[in-house]
Amino acid sequence: MDKFGVRYMNEYQPAPQDTAHRAMEIFDPDMPGYPRISSYFIFDEVGRKHEPIAQPLAIGSYIYNWSRDNLQEIAKGWLLKEASISELALRISETKDNEARMDPKTLEATVSQWNNIVKKGKDPLQRPPGTMMPIEVPPFYAASVWPIISNTQGGPQHNARKQIIDAFGEPIPRLYAAGELSSFWSQIYLLSGNLGECLSSGRIAGSNAAAEPPG
Repeated sequence: MDKFGVRYMNEYQPAPQDTAHRAMEIFDPDMPGYPRISSYFIFDEVGRKHEPIAQPLAIGSYIYNWSRDNLQEIAKGWLLKEASISELALRISETKDNEARMDPKTLEATVSQWNNIVKKGKDPLQRPPGTMMPIEVPPFYAASVWPIISNTQGGPQHNARKQIIDAFGEPIPRLYAAGELSSFWSQIYLLSGNLGECLSSGRIAGSNAAAEPPG
């Protein structure tokens, strides 16, 4: 638990679309802004060879194929590479997307703390031992990571007929909501639970819209 009341989570439960980035979205007016944006993913040479560190989604018709050994992305400058953790911290501080400097001693201490957790095989946040890898074989790498969302919940308010209402609580003529748009689950991501609401709300909105007199 940190000063914002957020417990750090390193497991993707209940949904990978939400959990991983929540801790990065905390706003601190004294900074000002979002002090955890951007954050950095740190790994070593063993991690670099292990598997691709990203699986990009398609954007329109463009699909990027991430290299199996991450070397292509290092060459592009997307992944930072240095011989030591302290040098990596200094390199991070030089990047344009980093508003605050990365202190070498702080990063070294953080990596050391993580390695001790891996050696003990017991993560204080209950991460399974088989999913943990030490960061100790040079060279070392860093990837800038940003919070994203895969969908939104909530939306405009509606009444029981699924009519969207205005700021005065009055229905907006011929405007209806269904599914995740105006979901009554608000801030909760339900995975397949959304399907039930899509079916029920779609039926309600559709039947009421179909009953509207021709205009």
